[in-house]
Amino acid sequence: YQPTGLQGTDFVGISNYNSLQLTLRKQFSHGLAMQASYTWSKSLSDLSVTSFYLSANSNNPQDLRQQYGPSGFNRPQRLSVNYQYDLPFGQREGITGKLASGWSVAGVTTVQDGTPLTITDAAGGSIYGTGNSRAEVCPNVPVRSSGPITSRLNGYFNPDAFKCALPIVGDGTAFGNSGVGMVLGPGQFNWDIALIKNTKLKERHSLVFRTEFYNTFNHAQFSNP
Repeated sequence: YQPTGLQGTDFVGISNYNSLQLTLRKQFSHGLAMQASYTWSKSLSDLSVTSFYLSANSNNPQDLRQQYGPSGFNRPQRLSVNYQYDLPFGQREGITGKLASGWSVAGVTTVQDGTPLTITDAAGGSIYGTGNSRAEVCPNVPVRSSGPITSRLNGYFNPDAFKCALPIVGDGTAFGNSGVGMVLGPGQFNWDIALIKNTKLKERHSLVFRTEFYNTFNHAQFSNP
């Protein structure tokens, strides 16, 4: 027995997922093929609060409804485009034609939102003996900061929005009033590209050369602060 009482686990959580999913496929002439997939979605749960997977309760553990919000893995918008283009080389005969023919470029481009952030305060809920309180958000103060992410690495959200004091109960603090997943973390914009050379040797034999470039344009991919 701990001074703060018993800890228990109970499988009584709920979750739901809704989405709009669009896919466009096109086989162009001259060796170009591509597919684009877009998803606009929302996953909601009362279990995934402070991390990617299931986590401890936040605020009142006897009322799961108050921590119902975006799941830790939820990305509201995601676009994925994959493509392959057979380069129009290799009309010559002999060794020159072999060297120039069979080249193609393929790749996958991914653009997606970040995952939800829940702002917590370790000083909250002390009167109840818990350390899983959400922070107190100040009224009429913007939570999100503006500007490109590289200029906000040390201030991804507005810390002034959480400088208000937690509610006082007796000689301790109550739970904060901020919501679950109220800020989205950094999104992703990534290009993976491959250059391929397919050389026909005989009817049943080919030689394939392939080189791949991950994050081709060196876009910084930031995790959640």
